[in-house]
Amino acid sequence: MSLFIMSFAMKFSGHSQTAAFVCVIALTIYIAFFSATWGPVMWVMIGEVFPLNIRGLGNSFSSVINWTANMIVSLTFPPLLDFFGTGSLFIGYGVLCFVAIWFVHSKVFETRNRSLEDIEESLRQRSEPETVSEPAEIK
Repeated sequence: MSLFIMSFAMKFSGHSQTAAFVCVIALTIYIAFFSATWGPVMWVMIGEVFPLNIRGLGNSFSSVINWTANMIVSLTFPPLLDFFGTGSLFIGYGVLCFVAIWFVHSKVFETRNRSLEDIEESLRQRSEPETVSEPAEIK
């Protein structure tokens, strides 16, 4: 929500001092909430979702993917800012946040109070193809 508030302040409030304060406060709130919720969860989650025999490799691969995604966001920000403008760009980032919330809520399972072995077993069961039972023979 803070990204949308910041976008609204940038897009419709002009270059006033009040709009600047609203933007700074909204961005600070976004960073604070991200740092307390989404940011650390990714680092905890990658340590839990890989089987023990490849956990080190999986953590390394996930870290590379995470830092690559961060680099892409950082490198594409200036051209996107020039193309869309500040207000519209942060609306796009806000929409992506809602997509991420939907994805995590619907596709990622809870790992709290579960052992690593239990999580591994759940993931193995999810990855096994379901066997289709053949219909009983009619006599």
